[in-house]
Amino acid sequence: GIKSPYNITFLLTVQEEVGLKGMKHYLANVKQKPDMVVSVDGGIGSVAVGARGIDWYKVYAKGPGGHTNRSLGIPSAVKSLALAITEAYKYQVEQDPAIYLNLGVIGGGTTENAVAEEAWVTLDMRSQSAEALKKLEDNVFPAMEKAITDSGCTFEKELVVDISAGQVPGVDKHKLVLATQDAWSGLGYKDIKLNYSASINGNVAMAMGIPTIGVGMSTSENAHSLKERSKVDSINIGQKHLLMLLERLK
Repeated sequence: GIKSPYNITFLLTVQEEVGLKGMKHYLANVKQKPDMVVSVDGGIGSVAVGARGIDWYKVYAKGPGGHTNRSLGIPSAVKSLALAITEAYKYQVEQDPAIYLNLGVIGGGTTENAVAEEAWVTLDMRSQSAEALKKLEDNVFPAMEKAITDSGCTFEKELVVDISAGQVPGVDKHKLVLATQDAWSGLGYKDIKLNYSASINGNVAMAMGIPTIGVGMSTSENAHSLKERSKVDSINIGQKHLLMLLERLK
């Protein structure tokens, strides 16, 4: 029996974990941009009202390669990359505004008895501040390039994912935020926190200036680990919250 004055689109997206590609495609191609967005993601306990900037890169070390028997003096891409990784992690520091640096995947080489011609590593860099994110990149890449070239290999980098930081001015007082807080309160949740540095599909809309929130659907823990889990029955609470939110958006 819930009625809303708004036209509501329920959107199921793909490839959120590899650059929010589904959401990017939708918002780039839909004829009429939405007035508001509710991104359903994560656990119960907070409401996302801001987007963290995210840049993913792939850094390569490349060398001439050769046989192990003739490896003395030949630059190894694996060795060069190891030196570069060590340099990059010197910039993984605690600061305000916060920055996040993770070198998550490495690869390269050809076979056990050959000096590696190529090795690569992925970098995931994030910050709520666009300035802090740029400063991190301006420090990390020159340090990695120097480590790779000083050890005899060549340096290359490739931008894989670029997601802008964003936050609609005054969003914490927007009717969308007030409605979701009131809905959570109606379900007995009095301490829902506002998250100004989310990494969700809603980031795309936030970066475009569209009033956006992100809400969780269940009680969960250990995100992005092999022990990640969610309490199945708690999804009923998340569903009730969405219905109550729609009812309050009048």
